[in-house]
Amino acid sequence: MLVERNQLNFDISIILPSRKRLEGLNDTLFSILETADPENLNFEVIVKVDFDDLDTIDYIKNWDNEFENITFIVNSRRQGWLNMTDYVENMIDISKGKWILNVNDDVIFKTQNWNTILSNQLNGFKIYFPKTDGYPQSFPIYPKKLKEILGHISLTNQIDTYLYRLSMETGIETYIDDVYIEHDLDLRDETHSDKAEVVDRNFITRDYHAQSPEFKADIKKVNEYLKTL
Repeated sequence: MLVERNQLNFDISIILPSRKRLEGLNDTLFSILETADPENLNFEVIVKVDFDDLDTIDYIKNWDNEFENITFIVNSRRQGWLNMTDYVENMIDISKGKWILNVNDDVIFKTQNWNTILSNQLNGFKIYFPKTDGYPQSFPIYPKKLKEILGHISLTNQIDTYLYRLSMETGIETYIDDVYIEHDLDLRDETHSDKAEVVDRNFITRDYHAQSPEFKADIKKVNEYLKTL
């Protein structure tokens, strides 16, 4: 199920996967909308949930359609947490933004006019990290072009860690302290047992560490692209 967007191009696409955490999702969505610059509709939000997340699906059906830059996708099978990379990459494929911002359903946007601030700072080919709690590289902002260059966005489900390592190795790591995203690090994960019960035989866990040939190949692709700029 897809609620189509009327605007074809945005500066920023927020990628927001969610699973059975409706209260957190609602808080995250409204923090994004309430702190955004109302004079600058330069962003979209893409929310993806699984078909068995019935409470969230009911929520989507009753969503106020005045927010035309919100897209909801109901996934055909329960896979979100088991194969997060594929889940996110599918959302990137349908996104319309030049820049991708990955967030979770346990965050609150705290900076007023965050979208205009980002638009004024995002440039070139870099991976940006806004200010947050705990792990400072939790919510990367990166060019959509990156997926085209690599053929993927990450080789592990720890997308933020992978992109941080990639940005460090290629010298494109940049911080934006003017935008603060509060992360509820103490949120209890109600879906932990749910994740363990679902078996996806197509999902393979590997450690694509800093010395792996796959990670080195991604570094080479980025460095070769940077030489063309």
